[in-house]
Amino acid sequence: MDSKILISWIAYGNDFNQDITFNMNGPTATFHRYHLDKYEKHYWLMSWNMGDNINSRRESAIYEYIKLVGMDKKIIPVFIEIKDPVSIIEVREKLEKKLIELGLHQKSCDVFISPGTPTMMVVWYFLAVSGQYKFNLFQVRRPEFAEGKIEPEYIQIDNTIVPHTLYIKSVATTINLQDEICLSDSIKPIYEMAEKAAMTDEIPILILGENGTGKENLARFIHEHSARKDKPFVAVNCSSLTDTLIESRLFGYVRGAFTGAIKDTKGFFESANGGTLFLDEIGDISPFMQQSLLRVLQEKKIIMLGDTVEKKVNVRIICATNKDLLKMTQEGKFREDLYYRIAAAELELPPLRKRGKSEIEKYFNFLVPRHKPSGQKVFILSEEAKKILFNYSFPGNIRELINLIYKLYLLQKEIIMPSDLPPRILENRFNMSSWKLTDIEREHIVRAMAYFNGNKQKVAEELGISYTTLFKKIKDYRIEWLP
Repeated sequence: MDSKILISWIAYGNDFNQDITFNMNGPTATFHRYHLDKYEKHYWLMSWNMGDNINSRRESAIYEYIKLVGMDKKIIPVFIEIKDPVSIIEVREKLEKKLIELGLHQKSCDVFISPGTPTMMVVWYFLAVSGQYKFNLFQVRRPEFAEGKIEPEYIQIDNTIVPHTLYIKSVATTINLQDEICLSDSIKPIYEMAEKAAMTDEIPILILGENGTGKENLARFIHEHSARKDKPFVAVNCSSLTDTLIESRLFGYVRGAFTGAIKDTKGFFESANGGTLFLDEIGDISPFMQQSLLRVLQEKKIIMLGDTVEKKVNVRIICATNKDLLKMTQEGKFREDLYYRIAAAELELPPLRKRGKSEIEKYFNFLVPRHKPSGQKVFILSEEAKKILFNYSFPGNIRELINLIYKLYLLQKEIIMPSDLPPRILENRFNMSSWKLTDIEREHIVRAMAYFNGNKQKVAEELGISYTTLFKKIKDYRIEWLP
């Protein structure tokens, strides 16, 4: 296994001593000593109520441990609010949402399942076998049961025998999407066009856009505004399924079709019958699957794997991709006939950086209260933090913006200052909001203050000016800064 990303829960009991200090002999610290150096990032999941006094002490112990081992840039604590830790449904739903926000749902990750509750272990297994994630599950023996060096023991997953329902991201949504979508100036025309396209039931739609731009939200919007809104909406990530797996999951299979096929099982097309089938990352399917999909779209019939009987299906297809399919057809990588079959109507979502800083601010203000953890107040940005944040390009788009909001809530501060923003934002290439030299100088000082955590002496040295000059400029430019 060569994944560079590690994910695990914090063990509520074993990672802490009785006095709520961090247990240096617990499962996580022990694994860190032997294996953390091979990973670029460790996303460390926390699931408790941050407002609780004992859990606040645990949180402090975690950050003290991270500082002690000098891994503050490698170990990333991530808060997930879970009210019922024994509920498989809630744990899975909250975990999947967070994985998507962090952009980990499409990356190869090692998952250390030993820390955490039995429910959490079961959920990790469900996600691994679902085919939607590229997760390598492993466990580690306790030191007293390990012979010599502690090594991860990877779990072999056989997902050919998994019920197909585990692959379905969501079915028959009932949410009011208009309450969940920020219809900014650049997005509103797209949704207006999508609403019109929704009414023309037979027209296939192709949604284009970078990762994190909201392609699935747009697909759901179309479904909710169509005549099929009371029928299932089934979303499938095509890039996470192999040829053999995607064929059996899309079209279903009969008993005896392959080893482990112990009963007839419906595929995604049948599960979505009467409703909408959303095929995400359609540009990643192989030439073989392109041909199979084209045949189904032309004939509106499927043949289950291992069977010879055709079944009629009534499904609206919405596809999405972050690739240039037209260019791929010219290069011979994507069938031209399939492209024109799925792209009768094209809707393209622009990346966040092309929507302008005023729209980024609008999205931010829209999303902050909607992602507030219970028991916390909605934070606000200082004027200096606004100037930095809304000039950032957000390459991860809406998904990165939501992830940032969660991280800022983790700080539990009412006012977010520049020093609270992640290094990638502070170190971002300078985007000038004004051509005036005084404005440029002011913004440069603000960024330097944020980068050096308000250390004026260090800022003055790096800017090549005296401390007195810096102090005067801060006063003249009315730069806000908490001591």
